[in-house]
Amino acid sequence: MIEREPRSNAGAIIWGTFILFCGVVLLLQVAGVLPWAVWGTLWKFWPVFVILFGISLLLRQFSGWVMFLATAVVLGICLLISAAPYGISTGRESKSVVWNQPAAEIERLRVNADFKGIGVLVSGSPLQNDIVAISAPRSFTLEVGTIGYTSDGKTGELTIPLDFQGKSLRGWEISFSEKIPLDIDVDAEISELKLLLADTRVSRMKIKSALSNCVLELPSKGDYTVEIDSDLSNIEIVLPEDMPAMISADVNLGMLDLDRSRFKKQGDSYVSPDYLTAGDRVRIIILCDLSRVRVR
Repeated sequence: MIEREPRSNAGAIIWGTFILFCGVVLLLQVAGVLPWAVWGTLWKFWPVFVILFGISLLLRQFSGWVMFLATAVVLGICLLISAAPYGISTGRESKSVVWNQPAAEIERLRVNADFKGIGVLVSGSPLQNDIVAISAPRSFTLEVGTIGYTSDGKTGELTIPLDFQGKSLRGWEISFSEKIPLDIDVDAEISELKLLLADTRVSRMKIKSALSNCVLELPSKGDYTVEIDSDLSNIEIVLPEDMPAMISADVNLGMLDLDRSRFKKQGDSYVSPDYLTAGDRVRIIILCDLSRVRVR
């Protein structure tokens, strides 16, 4: 009787290696090594699975370790190709203003921003002649035809759709005047955002995030509301040390990390002791699915 050597289960090896690969990519993104926007390019490599199953047929006489190494090498090459356009942002690139809106006599600015696959810094700035300015590294180009601004005399409305579809994306900056109250709606997909708004005036803010990494630094003045809707994202909210807050969170298969000695549980919310009597305060509403939200 001839004994046959057991053959490796190629399908299980390929899918097992793919799950490990996704875990490594997510770990590198949480650590800040890879941009979240890399998923926007990785999905285009789906035909690689056809190649991998072809390789499994060619290597079926070899041990499972050979198939594992071949799969890991192919997926690693896909990751390198996907991550190459994004590079590593050093923060030292020379930048130029690619779009700006001159100063106007308005009482409020409503901002609608749609970010897909980009790395952007949004901040307040003591702009002298503009209410908003968009800057980018000099090596980048931007089609600005869809950026729009309208005003009814009291309220300005700014629309910023930035979708770069796999091009080099990191290093963009959007600066708002510190003098004008902002009503902000941001929709971010596979992006890296830093919203450093400590020096701005905010009346309302809504952030919708999917497959993104977002740092949100809140203003220390004003009575305003922040809504966070997070799917498969990492969100970090930075509160000024003395800013009273009420935090309501609906977390599904995710994690909410906050200082429970600073925010006491009251019903379904976490509340600062002086929230009800404070003049400057913030209400934070969090909807979290398969995400991590940290408040500090």
